[in-house]
Amino acid sequence: MFILALLYLMATEKYHLIPPLMTVGVLQKESILFFVPVVFVHYMQTRGGKSKNALFYLSTLILFPAVTLFIVRSAIEVHNSYNAIGDLQGIFVYQVTNEKFWPNFILEIFSDLGLLPLILFYTEWRIAGTSFGITCTG
Repeated sequence: MFILALLYLMATEKYHLIPPLMTVGVLQKESILFFVPVVFVHYMQTRGGKSKNALFYLSTLILFPAVTLFIVRSAIEVHNSYNAIGDLQGIFVYQVTNEKFWPNFILEIFSDLGLLPLILFYTEWRIAGTSFGITCTG
């Protein structure tokens, strides 16, 4: 809903309403911050590329939603001690230190999409001008 409102305000060029909308919208959907570059590029294109207020507008687009998101995240107290990054690191260390991991890993490198490294190497050889010892002239 906020994204549609954001697109509508961009289409009607009501840029003064976009920072408050994004500030409220970040409470519902955090990923609305990823629209900042889209809004700013559209703003710059409609304003002729160079505007005196462009940097101020960019700072309001980023600052108000980011501060609101920071305040909300810091106000919510965490009640569990689950650490997703630590859990993934533990799984990674377990897999790499397991002796059964490496034969399967080597097999997976060259199966299905594992041919991708060979294709990339072949492309690099063609860019360099030779392909399997044969000189490319073209």
